[in-house]
Amino acid sequence: MNTESPDGAFTTALPLSDADLLAAVSSARAHRRIHLSNVQVRYSDLARLLEVMPHFQRGSVVREIAFERVLFIDDIEFLDLHVLGRLTLEGCRFEADALIADCSIGGSVLIRETEFASNLTIIDTTFRADVNLTGNAFRADFAATQSKFQGDLLFSRPGDQVEMSTPLGNRRAREAADRTWASSEFHGGVDLSDSQVAGLLGMRRVRFREAASFTGCRFGTSDWVDAIFDGRTKFHGASFDGDAAFIGARFTESEFRAPSSASFFDRSPLSFNGSSFNAELHFSAVCSGHVDFKGCRFRADAAFTDTQFTSGAQFNRSVFQSHPGFHMVSFEPGVDFANVEFQKGVTFSQVTFGQNTRFAGAVLSGETSFKWAKFGGSVSFERAILTGELDASLSTWDEQPSFKEAIIECTRFDARQATFSKYLDVSITSPEVDFSKARLEGGGQIRLGARSQLSLEDCVISAPLFLGSTESGARTPKVLSLRRAHVGQVTVEGLALDQCLFSGASNLDKLVVGGAARLADPPRRHGIRGILSRMRFTGREVLLEEAMLRSRLDDRRSQAWRHTLPPIPGWIDQSAALDADKVSDIYRSLRKGREDAKNQPGAGDLYYGEMETRRIASPSRAERTILWFYWAAAGYGLRASRAFTLLGVFMILSAIGYAGFGLESTTPPSYKIDGTLPHLIISRIDHDPGARPGFTSQLAAGARFSVENSASLFRPPDDKLTPSGEVLSITNRVVAPLLLGLGLISLRGRVKR
Repeated sequence: MNTESPDGAFTTALPLSDADLLAAVSSARAHRRIHLSNVQVRYSDLARLLEVMPHFQRGSVVREIAFERVLFIDDIEFLDLHVLGRLTLEGCRFEADALIADCSIGGSVLIRETEFASNLTIIDTTFRADVNLTGNAFRADFAATQSKFQGDLLFSRPGDQVEMSTPLGNRRAREAADRTWASSEFHGGVDLSDSQVAGLLGMRRVRFREAASFTGCRFGTSDWVDAIFDGRTKFHGASFDGDAAFIGARFTESEFRAPSSASFFDRSPLSFNGSSFNAELHFSAVCSGHVDFKGCRFRADAAFTDTQFTSGAQFNRSVFQSHPGFHMVSFEPGVDFANVEFQKGVTFSQVTFGQNTRFAGAVLSGETSFKWAKFGGSVSFERAILTGELDASLSTWDEQPSFKEAIIECTRFDARQATFSKYLDVSITSPEVDFSKARLEGGGQIRLGARSQLSLEDCVISAPLFLGSTESGARTPKVLSLRRAHVGQVTVEGLALDQCLFSGASNLDKLVVGGAARLADPPRRHGIRGILSRMRFTGREVLLEEAMLRSRLDDRRSQAWRHTLPPIPGWIDQSAALDADKVSDIYRSLRKGREDAKNQPGAGDLYYGEMETRRIASPSRAERTILWFYWAAAGYGLRASRAFTLLGVFMILSAIGYAGFGLESTTPPSYKIDGTLPHLIISRIDHDPGARPGFTSQLAAGARFSVENSASLFRPPDDKLTPSGEVLSITNRVVAPLLLGLGLISLRGRVKR
């Protein structure tokens, strides 16, 4: 196809002579036809020809106009012209502007292989039959405004046309038949604003090198297959009543915006299959028919705003190289984003997804947002890959989403204030996983990667929820916060709780903790200081709240707690005030849960923390003193080694006391035996009362007496005691059994199952 007339086409076009003009005028007067070929025509020549035509109302009436290989030198105007038959411009060239205004063309129009070096403008003109504009070259602006095309409008050859089921329209112009414009090239701007094309509009393989405006147009069936839009393209307020095919089209910058309360694509399908959008795309429409963006490539930002897809949409296998935005978009009954690649993220803000939404196999990189999105039906993210950052806050999921074989490796998974009405089963390896203030009404399973940290702060959990790990290894996922959450139906398995905050959580006694899930450890040091530290800080499970509380106290041990306090991520709220009574309540609730699970050793650790925080919180000095002695003597009845060690020390000190001042200082009498059998004489020898036996003998006697005295609460041994020894004996009979009992109770608490 020729896009411009060959140079040789006008080498034989001679200026129109007076004789030739008179002959043409005579023929026009007789037959009401204008026919010129191989000549050069000026504006004055055309005016002479139209003057001899009969007039109807204000305009001239012509049966037929035909120009073949004519060179138009001056501006050409067809004003108020009524052509009853055909209008033919074939192989012509317009050096200056051409204007067709307020005309009516009753027959078919053929403008073929014609070159428009300057502007072509069509205003308020009615074309009652087909218009064929194939193979032309438009070097400057082309405008067809307020015109009516009642036949086909063709820009392609007949072999290039596509059958389509519905008609089209142009700017304030109505066309009742098909219209095809294809295989042409526009070097200037194109303006078809407010036109109506009732038939077929054929734009197959048309190239628009400058801006093109179809604002306010009304189209029936349109064929834009493989069309190229190099400039900015506007479809503001356009309406597509029939099928519209943009398959393989390429857009540099385009805007599809529907007027308020009007359908942009009415009932019939629209296809952009395989199209390429090389610059920004603005799409705002009401699409009553199915819309197909399969296999498209969006090289710049794409904005879908205030758009309704009422018969479904397909984006599968498309590639978005920039960051597209879907704002206040409705997909009914569903949308298919399967195998779509979002290279720099995507935003779905206040988007409503219908009954069937598919992101299966999609790749979502960069910042992905589903904020305020509503999923009304099934959602599939099977085999999808999500990286970058995912924001699903304030979203609503009415049905169970499917994340089967999905890879979620986002830097942050944000589901704050999201609502999951049905079962949620998801595996997440993101470092930050935030379900704060979310509603998990259907329960589910959340499995975390080794580097993941989870927050369920203020979360409402209405059904059983399992929290676990996706893999086993040296590194364990962490739960950072359960504050003010409803955890009565939560099971934690294999997750670290050493940095978890529990304050304000409800039903903590029903929280099930299993596997390697442990709380934090108390401060630890190495070397000699470590030995002293272990004497001061008993090995046990510690709540992070207790560590934070102790680190803020003004005492000698607070520094050790501050040094071992783990860092809390900045995305976790740290503004809540710490209260020792509340920390004690947390310990009590967790302890009850472990007791119900028959885990007495684990419950003992929590009881130890409960008593510690109770001692800190007590306003009574006497109570704090009693609790301190209880802690020192037996670790609140949980440290048997302390009780038995103190018992041994007390028994040794008691023995020394009895040997030193408790027993009377008399030496036992001795006996002398004289004579032989059968005449034996036994004599008793009493020693001096002031004489004392050796210390070793006295210590042995004191130890024996201490043991006998401790074992007999109500019947003391027969040994004679000094007044001080009586006091020591009473103390011995009270303290020793008490320490022994505490030791046995503590030992029972550690081995009981």
